[in-house]
Amino acid sequence: MSKIKLENIRKSYGPNEVIHGINGTIEEGEFVVIVGPSGCGKSTLLRMIAGLEGISDGEIRIGDRVVNKLEPAQRNIAMVFQNYALYPHMSVYDNMSYGLKIRKVPRDEIRRRVEATAEILELTPYLKRSPRQLSGGQRQRVAMGRAIVREPSVFLFDEPLSNLDAKLRVQMRLEIKKLQERLGITSVYVTHDQVEAMTLGHRLMVLSAGNVEQYGTPIDLYDKPATLFVATFIGSPAMNILEGKLSDDGSLVLLHQGEKIPLESPLAEHGGKKVKLGMRPEHIRLAEESNTLFSVVTDVVEELGADTIIHANFGKEDESITVRLDGVHRVQSGTRFDLTIDKSNLHVFDPESGLRIN
Repeated sequence: MSKIKLENIRKSYGPNEVIHGINGTIEEGEFVVIVGPSGCGKSTLLRMIAGLEGISDGEIRIGDRVVNKLEPAQRNIAMVFQNYALYPHMSVYDNMSYGLKIRKVPRDEIRRRVEATAEILELTPYLKRSPRQLSGGQRQRVAMGRAIVREPSVFLFDEPLSNLDAKLRVQMRLEIKKLQERLGITSVYVTHDQVEAMTLGHRLMVLSAGNVEQYGTPIDLYDKPATLFVATFIGSPAMNILEGKLSDDGSLVLLHQGEKIPLESPLAEHGGKKVKLGMRPEHIRLAEESNTLFSVVTDVVEELGADTIIHANFGKEDESITVRLDGVHRVQSGTRFDLTIDKSNLHVFDPESGLRIN
């Protein structure tokens, strides 16, 4: 196992800088997920850690070594790609053992590693098969097995599940999580899927346009998003963001329809300013007459069995809200109903900087 340290990492293509001074430490044995939308720079950052992309400035340390100028083979890392990258003419055994043969590892040691890894990944019955005789999930396990037999100090995963169907993705991400916990190898995993990120990572690094928006545990990011971007990216359905204005004493957020939303902690220093008010759909609940904060009209209802997602509006098309209620709720389109939310579950952001202010 090795610690990874990123210090002011930058990447430019000509005059265009695409990674803007990223800093962060990945501890020994930690599973960190780099997550963000397409084009945010997450795969570029991973490839720089791997040595497949040069860095324009900064320093990457793996363990005690600065690896900026080391070739990928010298970094003691193993990488799993989204397209499996298996040799179609080789058996599963030969695919898993090929890298060790190139490194001239003794034959008995190769067999020991491959057989032990195949047992962990439940691939023993398939060692003589070719990749074309395997399912997508089995091929991905072979790709992981090829990485494991090398006994690296770091695993790097570049969207390894993106080619799988939804059901298999869920199964494979649980297998990857169990495998990483069992082996305890420092791992960096790239995905655009925030649910996948929340499920897998000890910590998440959220990227947007080459910048780190927030780096912390999944619960930290969910409970206290540092920016509007993180607030709307983490969580499904996404957090509701409503425009409002703080009262002069900073104790209330005033919404467009005249609703007054009380805050748990007054923001007196921001009194009178425009704000963005965040509410997660699952934190909003049906109100009784005594605690109603606002009323909405139903647009669309999604009945999912375990819960019900209601898309509603405040009477104007551009002012909408999503509500997630436990269980089945028979709500018809056009129905008006009252809602409330606990003060502790409100999030207030500066509309210009996008930064959290409470």
